[in-house]
Amino acid sequence: MSINPVQCPLCDEMLDGSEDLDTHLVEAHSKTELAEFVVEAWEEGQGPGPT
Repeated sequence: MSINPVQCPLCDEMLDGSEDLDTHLVEAHSKTELAEFVVEAWEEGQGPGPT
């Protein structure tokens, strides 16, 4: 079974399957960087709305 590569939405690094996106986001990016990305996506209407 092959795993398709995934691209990090913050740094555009291609992850080849040896590292999953969640692990990459936590280890390679700061909490502030992640929060800013989520807020920007939400403000642009690309993220989930309030529940």
